[in-house]
Formats: sequence, structure tokens, C-alpha cells
Amino acid sequence: MRPFLLLTTLALPALAFAQGALSPPADAFSNGAPTPTMKTLDQIEPRHLIGTPGTTRTTRYTISTSGSYVLAGPIAVAAGNAITISASNVTLDLNGFELSSSASPKAGTAIAIAAGCSSIAITNGFITNFADGIVSDGTTSHSIHVADITVTSAGVDGIVLARRDAAYNLPALGTSIDRCSAGVGTGIGLSANRVTLSRASSDGPRAIQAGTVTASRATGATGYAIDAHVADSCHATSNSGIAIGAANGCTANNCYAFSYFNWGLDAFNATGCYAGSQTGYGARVLFTASGCYAETQSGLVALASTEAVACAADHQGTYGERRGLHSNGTTSFCYAHVAGSGASGTPVTLTAAIAAGCVVDGVLTTSVPAGKKFLGTP
Repeated sequence: MRPFLLLTTLALPALAFAQGALSPPADAFSNGAPTPTMKTLDQIEPRHLIGTPGTTRTTRYTISTSGSYVLAGPIAVAAGNAITISASNVTLDLNGFELSSSASPKAGTAIAIAAGCSSIAITNGFITNFADGIVSDGTTSHSIHVADITVTSAGVDGIVLARRDAAYNLPALGTSIDRCSAGVGTGIGLSANRVTLSRASSDGPRAIQAGTVTASRATGATGYAIDAHVADSCHATSNSGIAIGAANGCTANNCYAFSYFNWGLDAFNATGCYAGSQTGYGARVLFTASGCYAETQSGLVALASTEAVACAADHQGTYGERRGLHSNGTTSFCYAHVAGSGASGTPVTLTAAIAAGCVVDGVLTTSVPAGKKFLGTP
């Protein structure tokens, strides 16, 4: 039987294994030599060179026509803006080069985007010693995306693509900042509708300002380190301002927030966060804190939240009026601690309308005010 099957298989016609015609198209050869059959990248989207390879450009440049632009070398200006974009539908690749200014005091903007421009992408480069890094008007210019840019020694603003109105709201402009960093003086480090995988430091009002900030790091001096409607997986510290919060409400998830002389976290809702302060609130949460740890060295309250679930609050101070966990609603399965007695004030370890399954530790002068329900809690 096996020899018969083998002979049958060998006898099958060759067409049974045919793979189709392998001959190249007729126009692929010219006089016997192969010729291109596809368009180059430059034919699909021509790239305009800014500058001359191997040299440093010292004059300013204006992009007034839509298209794709790429730096051929660094730009170093004595004053004013290095690049001005006054057209929509522009892609600008800094090609790893630096834009710098020698103006003293610091002046000009490295890349200035005119009002009303849209669909602009800026990538891959360095900016140093300007008053501002990359700035649009922040109210009408939209769909602007900046990625892989480092701004150092900016006198005022770093990368600002959206600006708050009088009611502290950011306009919906569809702007984004990805994988960027900025170190600035008196202004805003990074501002856009979305900021991701970035970092900023500022001595001014905001290090990072955005609708949503994800996986980013910020250091502030006097204002918010991160001012965002949603902060997710972020790390923020502030000296005398709020580490993470927002004037119109913030939701913080899996964040680290610490302020030396103000609140660590000021949020509507917080989940899985650490919040701490030396002299202020560790965390103030308007609605619900879940799975959070908050502490203060000598502030009034370690954690204040309307509702608290599976949280820990630690007040480590030993003087003045001290509160561990303060809630106007329900506190469930939480831990609260207040350190030893001080010269004045009455420490309160836990305050809640309803406390269920909680643990209190330390000074227990008043654990739960009279008339409150304290269920399953020692």
C-alpha cells in the first residue's frame, strides 16, 4: 500500500503546487536594468530643510506654508524667536538639534505658533535659554502635538499649548504633550489638554497644567506642581503650594503627592494615592478616598474626606490640635493614628458619622464624637 501511495503522490501534476506568476511587471526594467516602481518618502511628502548641514543657523526662520520641515543643524539666535509658525498643517522635526538664544536677559520664544493655526506636530529636539520654549496663543490654535522635546533654562514658560480662562478652565483644543521635559522660572512648565510621560519644574504658578496628566512628574515652588482634572500614576512635590489638585476639581489615581508647607493632595476623589505634608493637610478629598495613605507632620489633619474606604491616616505631630482621619460621612475599614500629647489642643484620632471596621491607635482623647455610630471598631 505504501509504495502505491508514494507513486500516486509523485504522479500529481506540478500545477497542484503552483504559486502564481513570479515575473516582474513590464515597467520594472529599462534596457535590462531594474527601475523603481514605488515613490520615495520625499515624493509622498517633500521635506523642507531649515539651515545647512554642518553649520549653525544664526537667523530667525518663519514657516508660512503648510508642509513637512526638518532642521539641518542647530539654530542659535541673538534675540527674538528662533522659529515662527504662521501656517496650519505643519510638521516640524528638530532632528535632534538645539534651538538656543544668547539674549540677556532671556527673551523671545524658541518656537512661536501664531493664533488660529491648527494640525501642527513638533518633535525631537532641545531648547535652551529663551524666555519661552514652545508657545501658542492657547485659546484658538488647536490640534497641536509636541513630543520628545526638552526645554531648559526658560525664563517664563516651557511648552504652553492651552491657557486657562478666568474660571480656571482649559479650552478644549485637542492639544497634547508627550515625553517632554521643561525647567522654567516664573511661568508654566507644561500645559496642554493631555500630558503624558513628561516632567516639569517651575518656580511659578504651575509645573504641569492639563486636563489629563498621566505617568508624569512635577516639582513646584509656590503654586500647584500638578493642576489637572485627572491625574493618573503621577509624582508631584511642592514647597509652599499644593502638590496635586485643581481649582475645578481633581480625580487622582495611584499618585504620590507631597507638599512641605501646604496640602499634599486636594482632590474630589482619590484612589490608591499617597499624600503627605509637613505643616498642611496630607490629603483633602471632597467626596471619596479609597485605598489611600495620608500623613502630616504638624498640620491640622492627616486625611479629611467625606467618605473613606480602606485608608490609613497618620498624624505624627506632638503639639497643637491634631486630627488623624476626619470624615463627615462613612469611614470603613480604615486605620487612624495620632502621635503623643502636646502642649495644647485636643487630639482626635478618628471622626466620622459612621465608622465600621476601623482601627485607631495612639492618643485616644476623643476617638469618635458623642452621638456618632462606631461599629466594630475598638
